[in-house]
Amino acid sequence: VFDRHPWRGAPSGSPVLAGVAAWIDCDIADVWTLGDHYFVLGRVRELGVEKTGVSPLVFSRGRLAPLPPRRDHDDSADYTWPDWL
Repeated sequence: VFDRHPWRGAPSGSPVLAGVAAWIDCDIADVWTLGDHYFVLGRVRELGVEKTGVSPLVFSRGRLAPLPPRRDHDDSADYTWPDWL
């Protein structure tokens, strides 16, 4: 599967895809079946940021969209979540 996209290994050997904004390497702690989905609980081993200045994508209500950037840079104002979340 990973032969079609560049990647490097995390310290654990898990793949970190090239071009991602951030990554999280987890050990699977538990898995629950929820309807036709799985809820996977992971214990974080390591994480990292590969790119700065990009908005993360969020999947909510059946669609994928970027979060709007924070307007303050000193964390003095509460973040206002988009109404579609």
